[in-house]
Amino acid sequence: MEWNRFGILAVLVSFVIGVVIWIKTSLTRQAEKLATTTLELELKTRELIKLGDLQSKTFKTSPDAIVIHQLKNFRISDVNQGFTKLVGYSREEIIGKSAMRLGLWVNIDDQKRLARALRQTDEIRNFETQLRSKNRGILACQISARKTEVGGEDSVLTIIRDVTDKKRLEDELQRLSTYDYLTQIPNRRSFYNALNREWDRAKRERQSLSLAVVDIDFFRSYNDCYGYIAGDYCLQAVAGAMNKTLRRPADFCARFGGDEFVIVLPNTDPQGARIVLESVKHAVQELKISHAVSTVDKFVTISVGIAASSPANDSMDSDNLLRRADKALYKAKKQEIERVVVA
Repeated sequence: MEWNRFGILAVLVSFVIGVVIWIKTSLTRQAEKLATTTLELELKTRELIKLGDLQSKTFKTSPDAIVIHQLKNFRISDVNQGFTKLVGYSREEIIGKSAMRLGLWVNIDDQKRLARALRQTDEIRNFETQLRSKNRGILACQISARKTEVGGEDSVLTIIRDVTDKKRLEDELQRLSTYDYLTQIPNRRSFYNALNREWDRAKRERQSLSLAVVDIDFFRSYNDCYGYIAGDYCLQAVAGAMNKTLRRPADFCARFGGDEFVIVLPNTDPQGARIVLESVKHAVQELKISHAVSTVDKFVTISVGIAASSPANDSMDSDNLLRRADKALYKAKKQEIERVVVA
């Protein structure tokens, strides 16, 4: 039975590692495929200028979306098939109109920044923005543009690449690296980032900051009694209950490791933190997860250690705050299980 438990855990860990490796590999391939280089843009521009023909082979067959517009008013002079496919409009619907009039820009400020930059320099590379497609919704795009002359008109040749899939993979990799795969709440790495961020803000704004360390009572005994699959379910349920109890957007709950969790409460004094954590403790009790081998209750319970600080006035740092909260938890478990203790 013990071998089966460890076998299941090994399979889960191997699966997560495999997903991360796949996403990293996919990102590398996407980066190689989607990266826009200065040389590539220059070669395409030179060919168009050399041929003096907007219907050149490069223009027509490029897999990238290419659009040429007048510099003075940004009205579109010509587009290739890649552009019509990207935005979902026909060539006839596009010519003579600006991207603004077509409603392609999601963020108007991005359009203004790009236009301003093109009036000040000859070339823009890898400008990231979002464009609105008629058929596909909002797309993440990378734009490279260069001034040129077409038919005696000062114009801009723009190459646009859809990097939506690349962005989606990047976001998923970011989520996997900052969230705990089992409980689907932030992990220890995210916690340290949040703690340092809130510490700096509390110091800057001269506010209180509270930190709680939470531990599930007799969790090792629970695992021995019910098995590791039930233990995983318990961790997921407890994490969900705690996270839902926190009301303010800035309140932060993370899994610190094993059956231990941490909660960051910005702009909260010790009394306020105690009230919040009593609510968290009650929410866990209300789950009514059976715990036959607990010596304090027939259901799963938690113990909590709280520490608070006013960073602008205290000589300690965020690490000291964590140590104090951990000592308060130790005191809670040593004196009486199922307690909320403030350092």
